[in-house]
Amino acid sequence: MKHIKTPSPELQEINDKIYDLVRRCDKPDDYDQKLDELLKRQKELIEKEGL
Repeated sequence: MKHIKTPSPELQEINDKIYDLVRRCDKPDDYDQKLDELLKRQKELIEKEGL
């Protein structure tokens, strides 16, 4: 049985922000930029944490 690592609080916060941004009905003007920044940060944290 493989142990599933729990994301760090920082990574979980990024995941929550991505989810909230994508689920919004009224997309902000800088939606693409915000999403790109969050996804880049998420990728960095995943690589750092080895998830």
